[in-house]
Amino acid sequence: MPSDPDVRGALARITGTEPGAALSASQREAILDRTFASVGIDAPAVMAAPVAIYSIDLAGNVASWNRAAEDLYGWTAEEIVGKVAPFLPPDEFDRTFERLARLFKGDDIGPSEFSPRHRDGHRLHVISSATLLRGDDDEPSAILVFATDMTAQKEASLALEAAHHKWRHLLMNISDTVTILDRDCRVRESTGQYTDVLGYAPSQWVGASGFELLHPDDLDRAATIWEMIVAHPGLEVREVFRTRHADGHWELVEFNGVNLLEDPIVDGVVMTTRNVTAQKRAEALLADEAQVLELIARDASLDDTLPAIARLVEYHSGGASGILLLSPDGRSLDIGAAGSVPRDLLEIVRRAPLAPNPYTDSFDLRRPVVIRNLTDNGINRRFADRAAELGYNSAWVVPIIENRTEELLGIIATYFDADREPEQHEGDVAEVASHLASIAIERDRWQQALYHQARHHQLTGLPNRSLILENLDAAIARAQQNESTVAVMFIDLDRFKVVNDSLGHAAGDKLLVRFGGRLSNLVRPGDFVGHFGADEFIVILENIGGEDDIRFVANRLDLALSEPFGLDEGEIFLSTSIGVATSRHGVENSEALLQHADAAMFRAKDLGRDRMEIFDLEMRTRAVEQLRIDRGLRLAVERAELEVYYQPKIDVHRGTICGAEALLRWNHPESGLVFPDEFIGVAEETGIIVRIGRWVLEESILQARTWVDRQPDLAAFIISVNMSARQISSPGLVDQVERVLKRYGWPANQLVLELTESILIDDREATLDVLEDLKALGVKLAIDDFGTGFSSLNYLHRFPVDIVKIDRSFVSNLQADGDGSPVATAVMHMAHALGLLAAAEGVEEEQQLAGLRVLDCDIAQGFLFAKGVPARDFEELLRSNARW
Repeated sequence: MPSDPDVRGALARITGTEPGAALSASQREAILDRTFASVGIDAPAVMAAPVAIYSIDLAGNVASWNRAAEDLYGWTAEEIVGKVAPFLPPDEFDRTFERLARLFKGDDIGPSEFSPRHRDGHRLHVISSATLLRGDDDEPSAILVFATDMTAQKEASLALEAAHHKWRHLLMNISDTVTILDRDCRVRESTGQYTDVLGYAPSQWVGASGFELLHPDDLDRAATIWEMIVAHPGLEVREVFRTRHADGHWELVEFNGVNLLEDPIVDGVVMTTRNVTAQKRAEALLADEAQVLELIARDASLDDTLPAIARLVEYHSGGASGILLLSPDGRSLDIGAAGSVPRDLLEIVRRAPLAPNPYTDSFDLRRPVVIRNLTDNGINRRFADRAAELGYNSAWVVPIIENRTEELLGIIATYFDADREPEQHEGDVAEVASHLASIAIERDRWQQALYHQARHHQLTGLPNRSLILENLDAAIARAQQNESTVAVMFIDLDRFKVVNDSLGHAAGDKLLVRFGGRLSNLVRPGDFVGHFGADEFIVILENIGGEDDIRFVANRLDLALSEPFGLDEGEIFLSTSIGVATSRHGVENSEALLQHADAAMFRAKDLGRDRMEIFDLEMRTRAVEQLRIDRGLRLAVERAELEVYYQPKIDVHRGTICGAEALLRWNHPESGLVFPDEFIGVAEETGIIVRIGRWVLEESILQARTWVDRQPDLAAFIISVNMSARQISSPGLVDQVERVLKRYGWPANQLVLELTESILIDDREATLDVLEDLKALGVKLAIDDFGTGFSSLNYLHRFPVDIVKIDRSFVSNLQADGDGSPVATAVMHMAHALGLLAAAEGVEEEQQLAGLRVLDCDIAQGFLFAKGVPARDFEELLRSNARW
């Protein structure tokens, strides 16, 4: 048995991989998924398939292993997956890897015999075929193998060979025909069951030529083999020839001959014969079935797969076979593969009405139908007449049924020149062909569905971002060729979240579907409509003559939106913010054009919504400025130009510092100290805020840990860090927070993450999940600038917050007696009623602090206590033990 390095080394020479470079568990899982996808049926079906199906990765390790492979080889999947294939014996090593080398060169290798080793040590005899599994980069990633057990047949054949040597002792006990022929191939004597095998009496052939029963097309080969036998004493030969039965049809008979002419007792060629028609037909059917499965595994189209199935039926039945598929509406048939059937005959079948009555001009497609005589059956006369003209007298039709849902997919119709019914083997052929066609059609549907899903929005069915970009690129290319203009309309539904919050997401989904349908009916013929995501839609306008064409579509949309959308929950009126960008500004790629339209749409929202804005030079200038800031920010991260400042938080009742809020500053080499208002928006939009946010979190907790270690009386010190929407939605946030807390030994309940209401307005389930996971760590959550957004009270109920921060605008009017700001009063009372802490921002005067104490506020911060200062200055403030 070859060692692991032998297998690995041989594969390395063929594939070019490093010897022993075994795949990881995740890579093997990917190969397993690709195996299921390549075979074209789901995982349970592959595992239950009667054919052994397994895959070997390019390092020689078994990557997948179905139950038939377990039964065949004796190893379970748990024992063999991830290990070098243990069933390859030394005498099969060179032949196996020679075939693999041809496979990797692109040669088409058909099924072949293979003698692997079973787990218990005995040798198996299988017919196997192999194909390459390819990854997304179209490079080979594994070898997919189909294997069929032929051990029983092989062992039976070996036993028969042994019987040849002892034939005289067993002559009266065997059922096969035993014949002795002279040098001229004439029968000297024959004992056995010629009657059972071919319908002849044994005595009929004494003195007759052994060639008389053979098919004319097999005579030359038989004569050549006979000459070879006669010329080599002791030579044994086994061959299969088509042999005429007594009733005139042809059977497959295996002839086993040995030259005993020099044996004075025998003085002849001993020939044993047995009818192997059923066995050979079954073997051939299995091999042909494997070839079709291999086609499906290679992602062959139905145009290739269905004709192969028709050829399989024709070869094994001797008839002319065609495949017809049920149309999507279920009302008619379409020709999937004509085979050898004239198309005009299939056209008659295709146009026949579909109804459960095979004896009229209609067809019952859900059950097999056998028509022994087409003329006498009472079916469609025009069909019967045309079939008779073509020489067809009988037919059978089998349905193609979807394996899981039992949906009717089509039919396989086979026509014969004789009046007859199908034999047992032909029934097996029909069953195999129907099953193969079902797999092929299911896989084709699955691929088409995946292709459609990948390019269309799941809810509205409109083209999604991928297909939008593809069509926009094509439109831009046409515009450049025709020297015309392309315009992109970026349409956003105003306050769509209010619909979701008030009526529910189901109503929101219905509204999106109906808006998408209405939008599709409003545009000009030839214009393109897509669903970019969420409540954003795209319209691509080609051959734009000017802004009038754009405003024409916008005005039609505005007019259409004056009519409400009727939902079960009531009538809904919509408005839209529309941004438009045209290729006239020198934009030559779809991403840039969409970015400009998006910027114009946000400009429309900034100007009050329910309007359209066209991207212009001012917006371009603003976009260039944002690009400048983004580049500068990325350099600032690399050059350590960012710094964390700290503003104290005051325990209102004690008047002492109880914590600090971390504030980001940018020490710009040219502009000096830059505040977040000037760059956070760009950081949010470009996504670099996630990287910056990670740094701020770690820097702040490290600094707080340092202060507490130096001043043990600060043990209850709380550090607050702001979180952006991008950070909340970024993968791994919870794990990152947990790692930082553990790294510096910082208590989770002394970390406050401050969230703006804009994060909560999105109200996505993913956001709620992240916040609940953070709460599970023990981290406290605060709503910043409370009261300036929408539905604030709803957030307090829905989200797991601990602290409510009252916006400075509600604190500024507060008087020393607690009056002057009803909103601040109400928010603090509401927070305490819900068991939350109330914190006030923007405290700048003593009277405001006094009013907060009257209102029982918990925490305050503002210029009255200190501005945001660097860490070293904040440490001095802590040491001063200041009180207010």
